[in-house]
Formats: sequence, structure tokens, C-alpha cells
Amino acid sequence: MGNGQPFATKDLDLASYLYASGISLLSLDRHDPLNVQFVFDPPGEELIKAFVMSTATANVHALNNARKFLLRRLRDGG
Repeated sequence: MGNGQPFATKDLDLASYLYASGISLLSLDRHDPLNVQFVFDPPGEELIKAFVMSTATANVHALNNARKFLLRRLRDGG
């Protein structure tokens, strides 16, 4: 984080939060089909910290849409 490297997570909730927060999804890493990872542009440390510390805030509608989008990407193989 903050080092310019893409950020990867297999946590759908974190991925939904990042996407709803405007962090660009770069790809899905499917090297391990049982543990697909969402790969994002590097998020700011404050976003990750807020999520981990349970102080994150997000628009509920945007968060729900982000989750649906990511699940669709998983299902469709994209």
C-alpha cells in the first residue's frame, strides 16, 4: 500500500468497499481457482485501516452495487 504496487485481496467485503470507494479494479487473479483475488490500484492506507478497524463508511447503495458487480465478474470469469 502506498508503494505503487497493485493491491490484491480475496476478501469480497474488502473488495466491495474498495470498489465502492472508487479504487479501480485492475483484474481478477485466477491462478488458484479456489482463492480468486481481486487486484486493485493501490488504495490509500487510510482506506484499509478504516476497514480493518471497523470505522469505514460507505454509501450503502454504492457498496451493494459494488458487491453485485464483483460477484458478476467472478461468475462470468472476467
